[in-house]
Amino acid sequence: MSKEDVYDLDELTRIENFRDSVRFDVTPDLLFKSRFITPETKAQAYRETHGFMFYIDYMEDIAPTLMLMKTKELRSSTVGRVEGVPEELLLASVKSEGVKDYCGMYPLDEALIAWLKQQLGL
Repeated sequence: MSKEDVYDLDELTRIENFRDSVRFDVTPDLLFKSRFITPETKAQAYRETHGFMFYIDYMEDIAPTLMLMKTKELRSSTVGRVEGVPEELLLASVKSEGVKDYCGMYPLDEALIAWLKQQLGL
């Protein structure tokens, strides 16, 4: 899968292990924080980040886009872009008070998470 892949919400649920592995508690800053990994801490770091993570790709003057990333064994790759998400929910997330991006990757706010869970039947 490449960054150019586009999914609608129904297609996401057909990705192998998606329903069991989607993580709303993993954010870009958590995923990419500096870590010193030792054999003793590797399992914990893996548990903290393993699975699918949504993030919002956003730059001023360009519409925000919901993206899906898969993390495995402390590596990550963007699976693709998700269509069908209301732009106003995406904008509200990136404009939330106190929200910080990580290299243009924004976390989801509670309203967007609730909407996604409802749409995906989670």
